[in-house]
Amino acid sequence: MIKFLRVIPFAILATIGCLQLFSLWTIYRAGDFGFYDIGLINDWMTNALRGNPFFVTNTQFNHLTYNFTPSLLLFTPLWFWDNQFVLVILTIVCFYTGTFLILREMQRIFELLVPPLMLSLLMVTLILCITENRFTRYVLMYPHFEVIFTLPGGLLLLFMNRNGRMFRILSVPIALFACGLRQDAGFYLVFLLIASASVIPVPAKVMLERVWLPLAIAIAATVMAASGGTPYLSPDAAGLRFWKHMGETPTDLIVYVLTHPGQIQATLKDSAFLDLNKSFGWLPLVHPAGWLANLSALPMYLARPDEYMAKRLLLLYNSAMILPAMLVAVFGAIRGGLILTLALPRMSPSRLNGLQTLFTAAVCLLLIRPTVQDRPWLSAFRAQGDLFQPTFDAISRIRKICKVDSISGDYYGITLVPNSLRRFVLPNVSNADLVLITDRLRYSPDHLDRAETLKSLRDYRVYSETDRLVILIKQGIICESGGH
Repeated sequence: MIKFLRVIPFAILATIGCLQLFSLWTIYRAGDFGFYDIGLINDWMTNALRGNPFFVTNTQFNHLTYNFTPSLLLFTPLWFWDNQFVLVILTIVCFYTGTFLILREMQRIFELLVPPLMLSLLMVTLILCITENRFTRYVLMYPHFEVIFTLPGGLLLLFMNRNGRMFRILSVPIALFACGLRQDAGFYLVFLLIASASVIPVPAKVMLERVWLPLAIAIAATVMAASGGTPYLSPDAAGLRFWKHMGETPTDLIVYVLTHPGQIQATLKDSAFLDLNKSFGWLPLVHPAGWLANLSALPMYLARPDEYMAKRLLLLYNSAMILPAMLVAVFGAIRGGLILTLALPRMSPSRLNGLQTLFTAAVCLLLIRPTVQDRPWLSAFRAQGDLFQPTFDAISRIRKICKVDSISGDYYGITLVPNSLRRFVLPNVSNADLVLITDRLRYSPDHLDRAETLKSLRDYRVYSETDRLVILIKQGIICESGGH
């Protein structure tokens, strides 16, 4: 029975992950993704298979000059699958695997504090809290390489919670991998490691032996990023482009924060600070690990409010590297409360013996309320229609009879093209052999009119046309018999 209760929460976690993957698959097939970056990421990953890693065809530059992401090369073989959905699968698998590792290690810690039935209920509530809050929804709806950070974060927490020299050795490549996911990944890893160390119940000396090496790697990566010393990054990418209203250097930023408390308070109120902590039942704010998690989010909270307001509100994928530390902080707060409820009956009359159950039930209610109120329930969402299959079928027919190797698409349609084609967005349409225009064009950032756009493409002829999809091919491209 106890083993069954241990497994139930993770069976639910796996079910939710599969449902969310299926939901995103229906959104993808319906052509509703609307995420420009997914096309760019797939482009540079498939260019790695062509011998030109991180080269972005659309803008003709190397992505490493903008984001330091060498760890992604480890995933390159996955891009032999000629489907852009590979990135969605990768990010969801990494997110859920990392979340599972964090939850499982915390379950091992709580098994000494909570009866099996109440622990199972608590774990199920925590799973709903982390998988169904709106920040996780943003992260999973916009698959980006930051989402992968949850996987090394979970692995490192596992290593910190286990004895054995092998775990100490393995923590080094895992920390290096995490820091190679983005130039600021080391910054977030520093806070995650310290937050995790404050939650795991081992003596400080033992924890220091376990954490000092990955922590040193994360600190070194942070210093390199802050000083602009990360290899290949352009000055703009390594600089403070989101915080230029506060200064030109990290030192300027620190001085501004310390000398403008009123402005910082107003900015925090206008950021995701309150909403993020509310989505975790305010529990992060009652444990030091939660303040560490919020401190790691501070740069996002303080981003410029103009075109970067999405960062301040942690929209899209901007909370991906913060969520693991928030989850760890929730565990820290719950553990502290459980220890208190176990200690009180020893000093009080026997009528207080039910405190532990009452506390666990109260925590469950505290965590589930914001989840229900936000009602994202991504795992239950479905999109109607199928734009994906007609697009792939049509492009496959064209490639069999015409010599084409590049395609241009609108903001939404760019996510539907095969990975093996070089890709451009409509402003660079002249570089493409094929043009893909979907019925989602009006939702693009420029709110383009479909008829006017088609009329402007004088160098292209219509190859096939339906209500949802128009495919054009460049004039002068010769196709074999059967082509248009």
